[in-house]
Amino acid sequence: MRSATRRGELEYIDAFFCPTLEYVMATIRVERTHQLGREAVRDKVEALAARLAREYQLRCQWRGDRLDVERSGVKGHIAIDERAVRIELSLGLLLSAMRGPLQSEIETALDRELA
Repeated sequence: MRSATRRGELEYIDAFFCPTLEYVMATIRVERTHQLGREAVRDKVEALAARLAREYQLRCQWRGDRLDVERSGVKGHIAIDERAVRIELSLGLLLSAMRGPLQSEIETALDRELA
């Protein structure tokens, strides 16, 4: 029994001093439904991505109905279909502290684009 407790303690210490990505990364998930159709929503997501690329030096690349986005400290995607837009972003350590404001800004921008 003692070895299981010790192993748990070591895992906790290891996670504190040598964090893996799951400990360091904060995740933003936003989903919105729409009535626009796939092509119209793709155009709107494209416009939003172009603005984000300009303002935040975000690299964007379409892979089917999924727009992969990446820059230093951020990696994720925007997925579209006939009825919904789903955004998932993983934030690095420095941006994790700004998760709340970033999520709020993303939600506002997406709501504006889908209106």
